[in-house]
Amino acid sequence: MIKNLLTRTLTGILYVALTIAALYSYSWVFFGIFAIFMLGSLKELCGILAVKNHRIPQLFAYFFAIALFTLSCGNVFFSWQISYSLAVIPLLLALCLHQICNKKSENPVETIANTIFSVVYVALPFCLLAYIVGGTINTLSTQCLHVAACMFILIWSNDTFAYLWGISFGKHRLCPRISPKKSVEGFVGGLISTLALAFFIPYCIDTSLGRWQWVGAAAVIVTAATFGDLFESSLKRYAEVKDSGTILPGHGGFLDRLDSVLFAIPSFYVYLQIILLV
Repeated sequence: MIKNLLTRTLTGILYVALTIAALYSYSWVFFGIFAIFMLGSLKELCGILAVKNHRIPQLFAYFFAIALFTLSCGNVFFSWQISYSLAVIPLLLALCLHQICNKKSENPVETIANTIFSVVYVALPFCLLAYIVGGTINTLSTQCLHVAACMFILIWSNDTFAYLWGISFGKHRLCPRISPKKSVEGFVGGLISTLALAFFIPYCIDTSLGRWQWVGAAAVIVTAATFGDLFESSLKRYAEVKDSGTILPGHGGFLDRLDSVLFAIPSFYVYLQIILLV
């Protein structure tokens, strides 16, 4: 028990360190570390779907994801101004043509749909992360980096406090059919604790958001992160697997560690767009 907790803690510290280093290093370090996270998660998702015989052309999915992420980083960091349609349309046509001509493909339409779903589910959040950071290499302000870092801090805060509240007071199951261990008390405790943390962010870190904007962000992030966790759990339950992988000792796989992040990033991005319009 203690050994497993120590392993889990050390792996978590390494993950946090790599994430913060990627954010504040920016440019190609950002690209490299998050590309590894993205491709690792995509590989595990393909493995989960393959258990139920939902085959995905993995090399094509990897190339599709990398192409989108490269365009996002290039457009944001280096002002490439390249249209996504230049990558998306040819790749979609190539995928359709490959499946139509592939005699081994038993259900081309399902394979195409599963491939698109996998790329959108895993790659889109990392593409949007580049836009949350925002700014070119030469014009980027530290406030933008702080906003992205605080988003991750709120995600990790919710994960930690939901776990602590859950094991201490959890009695009522949040979604027993999908995740029997998650409790209503854990969700509420994680939400309250993260809202409180968010309120004090402007007093500790220089960002472009006020305290009530951060409180709103925390509510959005916690809700989205919880749904992300449950969604990944539903995929694993469907495939009847315990973990998405084994690469992260004490945590499972990339997808197990990033499930909440994959829903939180797009939700936080939309939230930022909304408050900028108000």
